[in-house]
Amino acid sequence: MKRVTQIILAVALLFVVAGCSTKMNSELFFRDLDDLSDGDLTNKIVFNLPLTSMDECEEYKTRYDRVFGKSKDFKDMEFVKCVEGDFQDSVEYEMDVSLRMIDPGEETIEGAVEFIRWDADDESEERGVLIRANPPSLHDLDELLKDEFFQGLDLTDSAPLLRISNDMRSDQVFTVNHVFVQGKPVITATSFTLEPRDSIDVVLSDVTSAYIFHISETADPRLAPIGVWTTPEEE
Repeated sequence: MKRVTQIILAVALLFVVAGCSTKMNSELFFRDLDDLSDGDLTNKIVFNLPLTSMDECEEYKTRYDRVFGKSKDFKDMEFVKCVEGDFQDSVEYEMDVSLRMIDPGEETIEGAVEFIRWDADDESEERGVLIRANPPSLHDLDELLKDEFFQGLDLTDSAPLLRISNDMRSDQVFTVNHVFVQGKPVITATSFTLEPRDSIDVVLSDVTSAYIFHISETADPRLAPIGVWTTPEEE
């Protein structure tokens, strides 16, 4: 594989609403991560929510709009389109979430989900890339979905998918551990070198996913590492 300066984070969350699964995808670029030293940015997340059939697109859109309109942290969800799938049709929504360069142990989470760049204190120039979720926000959405659909969120099988891509002009290195890369398990710390325009798909483990997307009315925000990003020195 090759190096990266653009990270595409395509995050896939599996929700179960009324017995169906929901996916959440996000795209993040290394250039954006690099620009965080100048201030916070936003990162778009795309949700594919359960839809019984394409014939019911408008009805389900109305019902999801009603749910998100009542939610503090999901109120900015915007309808995109209805999507016909091989096994499950879906309603596509999108929303902007925070992308920040912070110490996640000292900062308050913004919204329900956010992405974080956290630089090492030493001179290694390692930049950690993390995802953080807010259990009380997920709990609130869970309750609203129960009111509308009679079933809420079930994140026991959630497994975020993160596409890591390089949009920089030089090679970049992304190191991961205890994840799946291109569908294959990576048990020990492994570095992938990404040349410009290269990308890899990273999926967090089920254990990590179940932990971070824990639903609770009172639990503190939970975070998980996606990987470590470094730029190799030019020879």
